[in-house]
This record gives sequence, C-alpha cells and structure tokens, in this order.
Amino acid sequence: MHNCLNAGVRVLLLGWIFLTLGLAPISAQVRSNALQDLPKLKPQEATELLDAVRTARLRGDYCLHVALSQIPRKGPQVTTYSVIWGTWNAQGPCMRVEIFPDGGRNSPNTTQWLLQNGARPEAWVAKPGCEAEKLTGAALYEPIMPGLEMSAFELQMGFLYWPEAKYIGPQRLKGRCAQCFELTAPEGSLSPYPFARVALDSGFYCVLKAELFDKQGKVARVLKILDFKKAGEQWIVQSLDDVNMHTHSKTRVQVIAAALGLSLPASLFTPQALTSTPPALAPEHFVLF
Repeated sequence: MHNCLNAGVRVLLLGWIFLTLGLAPISAQVRSNALQDLPKLKPQEATELLDAVRTARLRGDYCLHVALSQIPRKGPQVTTYSVIWGTWNAQGPCMRVEIFPDGGRNSPNTTQWLLQNGARPEAWVAKPGCEAEKLTGAALYEPIMPGLEMSAFELQMGFLYWPEAKYIGPQRLKGRCAQCFELTAPEGSLSPYPFARVALDSGFYCVLKAELFDKQGKVARVLKILDFKKAGEQWIVQSLDDVNMHTHSKTRVQVIAAALGLSLPASLFTPQALTSTPPALAPEHFVLF
C-alpha cells in the first residue's frame, strides 16, 4: 500500500461527520509526503483505501457536545446546540443525536434522531411529544431542523457507501495528501444527488472534502473539514462546513467538548429509546475545545 497509508490512532467524523472515520498519526514522513507530488494508486490500493475509510472507527463509544451554526450569505448567524452519542454495531456506525432549538437538554422542543450508517442506512426521528418515525424518501434529504442546511443524509454521509466507486487520482488539499473518488448513486435511488466526489486523506483515513452534484451536473453541496483536534490519545474532526452552493449559506459544525473511549448500552441506540432523554455524563469525562 502507498506509504501514506499508516495505521494508527482513529478520528471521529460526525456521521461525517461525525460519521466515524479513521485517523492515523501524522508522522514527519507523512507530512513530507503530503507536500510532494503523489503517484496514482494502483487499483488494489485504491480499493483498500476506500474500504479503510468506510470501516475505520474510534476506540470505544463517544459523546460529543456540538454547536450547529447557520451562517447565511447575508444576515445574522444563528447557533443551535446538540449532543451526539455514537457507537458501532454489525451494520456500521450508529449515532443518537439530540438537537435543542431553544435551550438546553430540558427544552420541550428537543428533537431526537437515530442514524444508522453503513451499506443499508436507516434514520428515525422523534419530534417533541411524538413516537419515533422512520424517515424514507425525500425526508432523508430535508434539513434536520428549520434554518439549518444539514440533512440526515449528510450527517450519515451515506454517499460514501454507494457501491459504484471510481478512483479519480491524487490531489493536494490544504497541504495534505488526498486521493479522489467518484461515487454514483445506486439505480432507483431517490437521492437528489446522482453522484459525489470525495477527497480522502490517505494518512488520516477520513474524508477531507465531499462535493454532491445535482441532476444538472453542477456542485450542489460541499462538505469540508476545517480542523482536527486531539482528545486524549485519539483525534477527531473538530469543525466542518456544509455549504449550499446555490444559496452560499452554510451550516458550521463545531465540537466544543468530547468524551471518548466510552462503553454505552446498546439500548440507547434503538428507535424506542428516542422518546426518553439519555442520562448526562459527568463533566470529568469530557475534553473541552
């Protein structure tokens, strides 16, 4: 495999995001290689890199406190807060997301989400006072909350698991060595995005940038990592942008506290559990950013 592909510490990507992607340590050799012209990967190497990104994970479960800031092209910025709980199961990464539109965790307007990622993604939402409802069709591509750009599909980064993938070649992105792929939506998919292009960091095993194309072949959305942070011995994606290229408004996702290496009960990640609030973790579990 290419010498940029080093195994090591893991990174969390919220769906992307904190989708859960792997992060390898940045050695001096990797930093040097990132600044050089990269040779094109062989077919087997490209397949291995994509598989590594799809299957990478953190050590243990996690809990994140997150700020979701809607930044319009014009007008004031509005920030909403969220708590994200994450684990992995036989299907792949799984996230429990609480969103507080007007206050803290005791807000009566809190919305609960369950996002199962992998080759067969699923999503559920429990709105205030309601039972969990499974999302299907166009609902997967609607904003998770009015005023935000991000949808359940983008949180899950479901396009990363589309089976039809074509390796494009190497690219330097912000001084990092990236390898680019084009992924095509499965036949019969209701996705408004027929295909996506992703730039994978071959040192960190994560997505540095993703472009989602509309049916006219134009870039409709761009998701890009802004910053990494280390929490204990593991790295996470600390901030990223989800940009609507038609309106130029964006949602900025910023982790403000992270608790890693947890062992969370599987019962927390069921549709039935969405009608109750998960117990809060003690402050000493968290690393603050």
